[in-house]
Amino acid sequence: MSQVNWPNHYSDSENFVKKTLAKYPPNTNVYGLGLSMGGLTAFSLASYFKAVILMAPAIQRFNLLPKDSVTSNVEARQMLKDDPWGYKSPPVIDPHYAALLAAKMQFGPNAEKVIPDPTKLIPKFRPYSDFNTPFFIINGGLDKLVDPRVGFDLINTTTNVPNDKKELYFQDDMWHNIWFDRRIMKEIMPRVLSFIKRIK
Repeated sequence: MSQVNWPNHYSDSENFVKKTLAKYPPNTNVYGLGLSMGGLTAFSLASYFKAVILMAPAIQRFNLLPKDSVTSNVEARQMLKDDPWGYKSPPVIDPHYAALLAAKMQFGPNAEKVIPDPTKLIPKFRPYSDFNTPFFIINGGLDKLVDPRVGFDLINTTTNVPNDKKELYFQDDMWHNIWFDRRIMKEIMPRVLSFIKRIK
């Protein structure tokens, strides 16, 4: 097994995608989807797919994590023991608090000091101006782990992707963990499926 680091993660993910694609006939439409760092991976491997679905992708640096929301992991676990990763949508949990909680529990109490620039983690990260794969990007205004502006920036700077082959779904009251947003099944995924049908 590879040592756990992002270059190895990229390499392992690329090998997995290649092996998966080898099981399908040539020219089969295959789509990539990723959330957060998975969004960064999908973005970096986009050339293997017909299109990519990017959920709050960590593809540009964001340094606005609040530094005083949580004082310790022990306090954080106690205060949100029924929902330790902040999966519930606002207003049940303050999004600033939940975002730093998730970061602290993964990276330690000094998370805001050690989270690196995600664009430097993947060896083959592609500048937006070079990106040419159709995409559907989803992010929200309450995201404190990934830049809430990332969707708008990607839409506006991917000049090699025709306007009818890229789409942004943005909600002011949505934060990072899109899988657990109340709109995921009734609103978000139907939009994604409509996009996929349109670009076939």
